[in-house]
Amino acid sequence: MRFLLPLLLAFCPLTALAWSVVVPTSAEQPCVQAQAHRVDVMIAPDQSRSVTEYQFFAHEDGPVLVIIPELAAGDVAAWLDDEPLALNRKARAEADDFLVSLALERVRPTLLQATGHPLRATRVELLTGTHTLRVEAPVAVDWDAATPHALIPLRSLGTACHRIPVQATVEIETDEPLGVAFTPFHDVQVTQTARTAATLTLNGDADAARNDLHVYLATSGAAVAADALTFRPATCGDTLNPGYLLVAAGPTTIEAAEAVPKDLVFVIDRSGSMEGEKIDQVRRAMSAILDALGPEDRFDVITFNGGVTPVFGELKAVSDRHALARARRVVESLSADGGTDIERSLRRGLAELSTGEHDRPRLVVFLTDGLPTAGETDIDAILSAVERSNEAGARIFPFGVGHDVNTRLLDELGRASNGTIQYIQPGQDIDTALVDFFSAIQAPVLTDVSLHASGFGLDEMMPRTLSDLYLGSRLLVSAQYSDSPDGRLELHGRSIDGAQRFTVDGNIVRRGEAHSFLPRLWASRRMAELLYEARQNGGDETQVEEIQALAWRYGFVTRFTDFRVADDGRVSAGYSNPTGDEVGSEAVGTSSDINAMSENGNAGRYHGGSVEMVQIADRTFVHDRMYWRDTTVPEDAADVLDVRTGSAAWRDLLDAGAGDFLSVGRNVMFQWRCRTVRVSDPVLMAELEAEVPEVDALPADLIAAPAPALVMAVRPPEVEPKGNGCAVGVDAQSDMPMFALAMLFVIGIRRRLL
Repeated sequence: MRFLLPLLLAFCPLTALAWSVVVPTSAEQPCVQAQAHRVDVMIAPDQSRSVTEYQFFAHEDGPVLVIIPELAAGDVAAWLDDEPLALNRKARAEADDFLVSLALERVRPTLLQATGHPLRATRVELLTGTHTLRVEAPVAVDWDAATPHALIPLRSLGTACHRIPVQATVEIETDEPLGVAFTPFHDVQVTQTARTAATLTLNGDADAARNDLHVYLATSGAAVAADALTFRPATCGDTLNPGYLLVAAGPTTIEAAEAVPKDLVFVIDRSGSMEGEKIDQVRRAMSAILDALGPEDRFDVITFNGGVTPVFGELKAVSDRHALARARRVVESLSADGGTDIERSLRRGLAELSTGEHDRPRLVVFLTDGLPTAGETDIDAILSAVERSNEAGARIFPFGVGHDVNTRLLDELGRASNGTIQYIQPGQDIDTALVDFFSAIQAPVLTDVSLHASGFGLDEMMPRTLSDLYLGSRLLVSAQYSDSPDGRLELHGRSIDGAQRFTVDGNIVRRGEAHSFLPRLWASRRMAELLYEARQNGGDETQVEEIQALAWRYGFVTRFTDFRVADDGRVSAGYSNPTGDEVGSEAVGTSSDINAMSENGNAGRYHGGSVEMVQIADRTFVHDRMYWRDTTVPEDAADVLDVRTGSAAWRDLLDAGAGDFLSVGRNVMFQWRCRTVRVSDPVLMAELEAEVPEVDALPADLIAAPAPALVMAVRPPEVEPKGNGCAVGVDAQSDMPMFALAMLFVIGIRRRLL
């Protein structure tokens, strides 16, 4: 019965940091039940380590196996219920053979994702009840890269009983001032605690473990740190594929005194619909904002209903204590009544800013909860009037409260002036949204920002026009690059010291397949632009085709795109045109989603839907009829190379670096070095009474040794409960123990576990 032990690893493991696995050793013993997953990390030049605590519940007394793949050089230590574990080490080659054998014997291809590392394992006795596994391990940090990069394992291998939410805290210390800490697969809260230190906080849901936590750091001795990441897919044929570029920039100072003084006008709706809690929240928010204005700022507050009422009628210095006290009194006494004259209120605010100093950023914070009912009410006329009045080039930041706002008006006001747009849904706090927003724009560091490339071309840059950089903010620019970049990138802007140029570091010259999340990140922003245009014009054929192509290629399941299954099982990308409505809950939801996509910095944000899907590196796999199909594989692919799972050719592909693609499922089709490979599981195909062809040998170029290892961000398959809570990854069309035993004898592999 000894060979049954690895069988249970395939069915019921519990994953944690460094993909730690706790495995029952009896088929009758239920899976341990995950309860909590907590990760604490320190990243510093002298030492970077992680501590993970994974709490789980054992339903019965009995032995379990603890397996911990190593992802970095250095010692890995583990404790179970505060007792140290003596872990037996398997070297990389032995560990790979072990994991490959398990994947084949137990029909669990997802285990192939853990290959490429040594592992440690041990067997311990557990009593029924709650237990805690604690793992301390080094964190892999590439400090020598132009953009230092840390990899913190969070990912599930798709073989756990279920996923649970994960919390992580990452403390960062750097030698140079820190500008940006960018996490391409997770939305984290970043708190900069010193010039060279920051804290990242992740409060993730169960989907947070789909990807490892990758942290990229931009540091510089200058006022702004700007770094670049690149990715260029392999070329097939004579046409050179475009490269993908991401520029991440952020201020390296945390002192507001080094910010650029600004002129700003608050244009606040106090019409009758704002009565009650809305106007109360506005009073609280504006009181807090007035207290937070910079000492060199100039400001005015304009309130409007059917009329327009400035507090001063001109910009006043914050240093004028009498003016500031008067503004506070007006704000504290705000009341709501009357109609809504949007056009005159905005023109009045822009007129005041036109008299400001030209070297200052000029901002309008505009809040309304309704439609124009007084003065000019035609939306196109209002937009034209505002455009004519904005001679100063002020940024307009619209806030739409509730669903009775015109989304086209607010979206156009923000987009035309390069300001961000926010919608506050019913039930959300106005004061929290306003105060948080003002905290983000309180201290401009670099204004009139632009990106300049010399020696190569930048195409399809997203966003088209760059926003200003504020204290505590970041700038993420996605683009395609053409030709063979052999020049330099510079970020231009205006700071407190006048015109500035910052060289963008990063490996722009070399071509490679690291940072494979970049195409998906660029594509989501490009799709947002297309969706916005389609909403305005109804979506012409060219736009719709590009939207569907991007959705299919990168697996975007959104309010507007999905995946559909025909009666014959064929999967295709579906599309619903964004609503043309300008007012109402659907209109606000549409605008909010498109705006979020436009600013998206999370390449792992889009997933789910009714069709099974897996995203690996820059590829998307959908379960299309009998195979997991890479969406880059043409429907009419010719000259397909057939490989049997577990064969010598299959192992050659694994050794050549195709393990991530082979891990997707038992039957899988994918593009590999410009050829289509179709991998078929002989046992599964026999159940379906289908033949499995097999090539005699793969071409040498397909199985040549891979280039030096590069970090590839991947997403594992879905995990769904089955039976007593044991997992079924989406790769498993059948997980019957007898089926696994059948595979054991078909493949002819039997190995001892420890």
